[in-house]
Amino acid sequence: MNLVEQLYKVLNQTPIDKEALVRLVPVLRELDEMDYYHPAHLYGVLDHSIKAAELVDDVYLRLVLIFHDVGKLVTEIKVPHWTDPTKQVSKTPGHETESIRIAKEILGEHMNPKEADRFLALVRYHDTSLVNEHGHLLMTELMEQYGQDFIQDMLVIQQADMKTHTPAYYESKKPKLRQSMVAFQQLIAKNENISKSDFNKEKN
Repeated sequence: MNLVEQLYKVLNQTPIDKEALVRLVPVLRELDEMDYYHPAHLYGVLDHSIKAAELVDDVYLRLVLIFHDVGKLVTEIKVPHWTDPTKQVSKTPGHETESIRIAKEILGEHMNPKEADRFLALVRYHDTSLVNEHGHLLMTELMEQYGQDFIQDMLVIQQADMKTHTPAYYESKKPKLRQSMVAFQQLIAKNENISKSDFNKEKN
């Protein structure tokens, strides 16, 4: 079995065996040992990723969630807490880029190029709103590039990620997630109507 297959075997169990994970991917041990603190987080970085992964059934999406925050290992900076300057808060600007780099280094050779590209795109956009001031532009672009299933997977990942933060954080993010879900359904309906229109033209 290659590394990805071994990871799938571990991730196919609930609860996920953290020790088995770190034996296969030693960098996850470093992630687990980070002195990470953010008031919106309930868990350390690796425990957060594992808890999020356990909220989804698909083993492929579980693997994405295990790697989605691994870049925090190299991007963490400490800043004063905004209400209590005696505390230091962890900030991780650009962690998605580093998560992609680390995931590619570890998993890239065990996936075919198309599979790796899709996997890394899910890591890249896990914390990005799919609906913004430009409307559905990003969602439309991603659907055209990776297909409808990609958006479905992205929404599942984003929801699992949000749910393993504090309840207050999740509630604050839920409206945007719901907006993305509605926009996705609208895009599907629009595409179906276009397809039916094209079919009717061909019949005539």
